Amino acid sequence: MSHGEPLNPSSLLADSVGEIALMRDWSVSVIPNCLNTERWEPIEQALARELLGLPADVPLLLFGAIVGGRDPCKAFNLLTAALG
Repeated sequence: MSHGEPLNPSSLLADSVGEIALMRDWSVSVIPNCLNTERWEPIEQALARELLGLPADVPLLLFGAIVGGRDPCKAFNLLTAALG
């Protein structure tokens, strides 16, 4: 599966900064993509769910944080309240 140039969200945002008058003269740094896009690439959602043993027909939400449920800065309490 080839997708052409690797997608780097940081590059996309950096390019758009120059188009905004207020930010035109701002210094912009691009953060390299943390994934090796020569090794890893997207696959179809249905296949990914099957490979991971996830249900095919329900919305999924991922929350990740070290001790996230115990760290008030991560606002896990707000997430659980919103899901309720």
